[in-house]
Amino acid sequence: MLSGLKIIKRSSGKIFSDSLYYNSLFLILATGSMAVFGFIFWLINSKLFAAEDLGIATTLIPTANIIALISLFGLDASLIRFLATNPNSKIVVRSSLLVVALCSSIFGFAFGITVHFHSPTLSHFFDNYIHYLVFITLIASTALNLICDAVYLTHKKSILTLVVTTFYSFLKSLFPLLFIGFGAAGILIAAAAAQCIGLIINFYILQKKWQYFSNFVISLQALTKTWKYTVSNYIGNIFSLLPASLIPLLIINKIGSAEAAYYYIVMMIVNLLYVVSYATTKSLFAEGSNTSESLVMKIRKTVIFIFSITVPAIILLWFSADMILDLFGTNYSENGSNLLKLAGLTALPLSVYAICMSIFRIQKQSLLLILSNLMFVSLVISLTLYFMKDGLFGVGLAWLIAHSISALIAVCLVIVSLKNKVYR
Repeated sequence: MLSGLKIIKRSSGKIFSDSLYYNSLFLILATGSMAVFGFIFWLINSKLFAAEDLGIATTLIPTANIIALISLFGLDASLIRFLATNPNSKIVVRSSLLVVALCSSIFGFAFGITVHFHSPTLSHFFDNYIHYLVFITLIASTALNLICDAVYLTHKKSILTLVVTTFYSFLKSLFPLLFIGFGAAGILIAAAAAQCIGLIINFYILQKKWQYFSNFVISLQALTKTWKYTVSNYIGNIFSLLPASLIPLLIINKIGSAEAAYYYIVMMIVNLLYVVSYATTKSLFAEGSNTSESLVMKIRKTVIFIFSITVPAIILLWFSADMILDLFGTNYSENGSNLLKLAGLTALPLSVYAICMSIFRIQKQSLLLILSNLMFVSLVISLTLYFMKDGLFGVGLAWLIAHSISALIAVCLVIVSLKNKVYR
């Protein structure tokens, strides 16, 4: 028993002494906390709101998240890659926040206009100007919070992301109780209010700890020094984010709004599993950009860390899929169980693909990043359209096949790239 305790102590000491593990752990906990409270959020909503309202909300909130990510314009990646060595870091952060605030508001407004042309089901929601404003607020506050998270990661203070995210995610899970009579809009109001509270806290921390708002000097020219890297990451991210945005729209238009709700609940659950690879590869990106340790060594540690958690979790999810979905109701387990199992298996190729994308970002291999993500989105959308005749099971099958092919090709590109490049 004592020897076992010594092993645990050595392992925990290794994790907290290694910034790759340390930041990965806090990012996993932060995203996991957000996912758990998101699970509670949608569980409460499934009991309070009709499936049709839930279908609209489960389409608009993910869409808002995607627009928020697009609105970052690649600036989050540039902050992680270059902020630590930038002498004008405070000006860069303030300028980044301004650009993201403007872009997110404009993109949210544009989506509300175009939705009348591509989704009659959602168009009625935007006929109400208050709904429109809530949607834009949700996008802008989400995007600005992501920029704050990037600053924390640059300073290797991901514990702040954990604290703030946990707090506003907890509030988000409670807020639907205040807006029961507002239908789908009530769900969006709850989400937007929580994000705004989180943003206020993040701004307070940025000023209190690093004085990022000690003055209000803004210089867009400060962002131009890394514009090539920023734009290439932006293009690559747009391609990689398209499936998450388009698939719910395809489902709600071609299968139905109730199926869109089933799909979203499943993806919300499986994101608890995906968070391990997303968080760890993000930490890999930060570490590979700002430390002198061998990149190959970092990759090896990342692979071990991800798969030691992911593989057991996949097995657990496979055997508990029906039980988990039963919490939302029998309709969710009957319609989403197979999708959840396939989405769970996808965690393996998804992890491999995410590692490859981080390597490309560290190497500044912009072309490979863009081409890989373009290939990925093409596979996901085309396979989804082909297999959609089989309902949500077909969507899950397309998701698994597309990630597997993309991961295999990405690994081949990384191997070639590693052989042709000398690392510090």
